[in-house]
Amino acid sequence: MKIKQKLKPFIYTAAVLCMSLSCKKEPIPEPDYSCNDGTCCGLPGAEYVYIGKFENEPVTLSNSGLPGIGFKNPVSKRGGGFICDISYDKIKNLEITWDPFTKPVAEYKYRASGKIFYDKNIRVISQYSYFDFISIEKIEIIK
Repeated sequence: MKIKQKLKPFIYTAAVLCMSLSCKKEPIPEPDYSCNDGTCCGLPGAEYVYIGKFENEPVTLSNSGLPGIGFKNPVSKRGGGFICDISYDKIKNLEITWDPFTKPVAEYKYRASGKIFYDKNIRVISQYSYFDFISIEKIEIIK
């Protein structure tokens, strides 16, 4: 009887260990690097809607709190937007070419290609305000 009482905690521990090892953990999904659905833009709970694609458009870079991009010629009636998280590496070494406080006149030193999204949850702030998000596929200096 005493042997059963002493073995009981070990048997319980072994059973719990076996059960925990046999359970499969769900893998953490990789970000969508192609950014076809906007999830690469990084806001949790956002509902992104694809607006359009742009190619080789002259752009300016800004950073008024969040990195942004402005189009010289509006694309899909959009003047620009915030840069998606996944595109930060592509602009990290580039010069900011527009700032409303220090550089009031935008310089379009870059040519970019990518996709435009908006978040349905944020857009309701104003029918005239767009909070667009830009996924940059390629950006280069205009020579």
